[in-house]
Amino acid sequence: MCGLTLKNKVGVIPGRFAPLHKGHQLLIETAIKEMDNVIVIVYKTDDISIPVSRVLVG
Repeated sequence: MCGLTLKNKVGVIPGRFAPLHKGHQLLIETAIKEMDNVIVIVYKTDDISIPVSRVLVG
């Protein structure tokens, strides 16, 4: 069972991450600190993209 037990906290983060920005990075780093295991699922979609000008990068 991949070494997971019922006591392990597993975080799952699905997203396109396109483009990957500091908000995504913060989300992933926070999950790593709070969870025993983190699974990041990156997927592709043809949905309308958020314009880069609307993404908070800082």
